[in-house]
Amino acid sequence: MLLSSKGAAAPGNVRGNSPCSRCLQVEWDQVKGAFAPSSIIKYRVMYLKEGASLQNTMTVEVKASKSEVSLRDLDKFSAYIIRVVALTVDGLGKSSSILRLRTREDGKCNSIIVNSFVT
Repeated sequence: MLLSSKGAAAPGNVRGNSPCSRCLQVEWDQVKGAFAPSSIIKYRVMYLKEGASLQNTMTVEVKASKSEVSLRDLDKFSAYIIRVVALTVDGLGKSSSILRLRTREDGKCNSIIVNSFVT
């Protein structure tokens, strides 16, 4: 998950939950200030199953007006590493803090947040 330090500031308050055993819901606060939403083209959410090679990093892109995404078709009861970055005409912005979320087991109703930390 190599990221540039040019462009927009990092999206803040990245958080999420597991509404089902094969999906994760990820939300974030939009970038503010000099890189207001009018300067942002879209957001890129990068995610990787914990322990997998960086070459297996998946990405989902959403409109600049959005601040959430559902990651689907994931492995059951598995931890994922997630980052969010804003894209502008200048390229990738700074990465959000890492968010670690785990999908649920079949039949479980509670969301599991494994860990969230800043790097």
